[in-house]
Amino acid sequence: MSITSSLSLSIITSDGQATMTKSVTGLSFVGVNEMYAQPLVVGVAPPAQPTATPGTGGSMAAGAYLVKISYVNAPQGESLPSSESASATVASSGKLTIKSPAASSPATGYNVYITAAGGGTGTETKQNSTPVPIGTDYVQTAAVSAGAALPSSNSTLTFSATLPQIPVQLAYLRNTAVTLATPSAPSLSQLAGGTLSATTYYAKITLVSALGETLASDERSLSVSANNLLQIASPASIAGATGYNVYVSSTTGTETLQNASPI
Repeated sequence: MSITSSLSLSIITSDGQATMTKSVTGLSFVGVNEMYAQPLVVGVAPPAQPTATPGTGGSMAAGAYLVKISYVNAPQGESLPSSESASATVASSGKLTIKSPAASSPATGYNVYITAAGGGTGTETKQNSTPVPIGTDYVQTAAVSAGAALPSSNSTLTFSATLPQIPVQLAYLRNTAVTLATPSAPSLSQLAGGTLSATTYYAKITLVSALGETLASDERSLSVSANNLLQIASPASIAGATGYNVYVSSTTGTETLQNASPI
């Protein structure tokens, strides 16, 4: 069910003892029945692509090396590996410094996986004997050893107790207008270019955030001369908005999305 008109929303607790009523607009409501999956597993996401910097003063063989890292948490749970680093070329008797990943609770350290000199993608093996503390860069000075293979599953923060499979009524309330106000009607202008005939264009815009898209702005129109293009000014910056979408038509009230991804 989808509701988009203004209404007064009442929410009553399951025991019927409390009721909250609030007027809302731009409301979208979705109701579903779900079963919780078993078991419940919550894991630390893999770290970002590592940075590997070659240097001198070690005993590594000359060649190009690839690196992946993983987060570790107590007791020795390990995340999936990061994406692969850019190739780092080490000179003979050199070393390789791997920058520490950013902190990611509840990870307490990280493991380092490096290929042999000239090794192929995905052939990294573990080089550190114990987890490296987050905030401390890892330095590989010795020749790369054939350590443990990359982790193939996420063993961090695994809750393995059996949970009862009880149907749960879930209701999602989404009102992006509460988070982001609907933008003002766009500012339109024209500029030379193209070979189109003279046309009157009608345009609306919306703001986009991590939560979704706002309601559309009011409509604005402009008569564009032949051999000219329609130009739509960016809306004013609003906290939380990450971009905007543009809807255009040659007839009023029939605007459709024109950009492939948020601008």
